[in-house]
Amino acid sequence: MSSRILVVSAFCTLWLIIFIRNFQVHTYRLELINKISERNLLEIRELKEFSDWRYKEYNKVSYDRMVWMFWKDLDSFYDLDNLLK
Repeated sequence: MSSRILVVSAFCTLWLIIFIRNFQVHTYRLELINKISERNLLEIRELKEFSDWRYKEYNKVSYDRMVWMFWKDLDSFYDLDNLLK
């Protein structure tokens, strides 16, 4: 009986971790796409050639991967210095 409780507790803990991480990833990616969009708009206003390389870099990392790799810091998935330059 106690092993079942232990397994259920482990699954509930994992579910809670994933639930919180999902919210964190959503917030992080939303802020990042806003920063990328602002940067691209700035380039367009400065009459520089527009390219979508920032969006391509953004899409290289999937949402699911960021959620399930909950032990990694969110900033470690992207090279922000390069992405937002």
